[in-house]
Amino acid sequence: MMFARFQNQAIENSVPFDILVHSENPDDAFDEELAAIHDQCRTEDTWSYQIYQDGKQVMNEYLYTHGGTVSKKYRNPDGSLNEKAVEEDGYEYYSYDTYMRISDYNHLREMLGYEPVALGQDKYAVQIKERMVPFLDDKIKARTLDTSLGELTLDEIAKIHAACPDTPLEVFVHGALCVSYSGQCYVSQACFGRSANRGECAQFCRLSFDMVDADGKTIARGKHLLSLKDMNQSENLEALLDAGADLLACETLPNFAEIEALAELLTAYPRARAWFSFTLRDSEHLSDGTPLRDVVALLAGYPQVVALGINCIALENTTAALQHLHGLTALPLVVYPNSGEQYDAVSKTWHHHGEHCAQLADYLPQWQAAGARLIGGCCRTTPADIAALKARS
Repeated sequence: MMFARFQNQAIENSVPFDILVHSENPDDAFDEELAAIHDQCRTEDTWSYQIYQDGKQVMNEYLYTHGGTVSKKYRNPDGSLNEKAVEEDGYEYYSYDTYMRISDYNHLREMLGYEPVALGQDKYAVQIKERMVPFLDDKIKARTLDTSLGELTLDEIAKIHAACPDTPLEVFVHGALCVSYSGQCYVSQACFGRSANRGECAQFCRLSFDMVDADGKTIARGKHLLSLKDMNQSENLEALLDAGADLLACETLPNFAEIEALAELLTAYPRARAWFSFTLRDSEHLSDGTPLRDVVALLAGYPQVVALGINCIALENTTAALQHLHGLTALPLVVYPNSGEQYDAVSKTWHHHGEHCAQLADYLPQWQAAGARLIGGCCRTTPADIAALKARS
């Protein structure tokens, strides 16, 4: 329901790891590269692996010539691949299939949090985009590994609810539309020196813009070009509730008008329950300057809002904000800050800021004392951060 999630999904699909280093030398141990990486950032895991090829192109040809309606243009009359048509469309075509060891593949899956894959003797799995699966014949489909990282469908949510009816299901339905990498908006920092990961985002996704063409002609003036109407999925909320969603998460809310509109929208869906999480200018004000006291007073009139909190702010600013909120409301509180690192556009590296090596788990006792009940991490936090929180809880 948020463009940010679509954008992040595309990035995750294309570049699932933070750093990828490639060499055509099979004996390259990447010693210099690894030393530079470890010197500049905290590394959770690394893995080196080989990619093999046997000179054949069975799978590549099949996918280009059977991959949906456009595949007809890539087939010659005899059914073979029309490589010229592929190149004219700008696709990068490799004239051979590529392979990797199942042990290497499973280690990469483990790094991404997925279960390992088991293969029998003389068997192989094909990693493929989910959109291609419907176009595969049964022979190929039986050998296809669905590695989709996509969001859950309504049917999948309903199945989870049916299998675990006593487990509450939370769904994120509203948040920022990060236009230059989610939660770390480089545009905000490049234009105004305001680091989104430090909780200072300029909120480009919510601003109005003029659109001017190459000749200087104004095509649109004062339009919210990054917040498109066709991204409004509120009409699907009823179906989401029917599927078993118990709690709707509305996050990264920076201004009073947006909060008021969302709260009013909830009243059209009496079954819905939601929590609202804010981004802040300081411990007592929204990003737009509205006092949190006014926000809490407004939401007191909307009993469907069952928890309040803060997210996407710098780590060291969380406790004071929670303490202030705790003094304004008896509702349970939500907190999931960013890592708080600062991005250096010159070196293209991230660096700790302020409290340096402080971790989320270091703040857990303070958050709990301030009334936080839903606790996690936002931008640039990692599974290791969540594991540390769980270990300390």
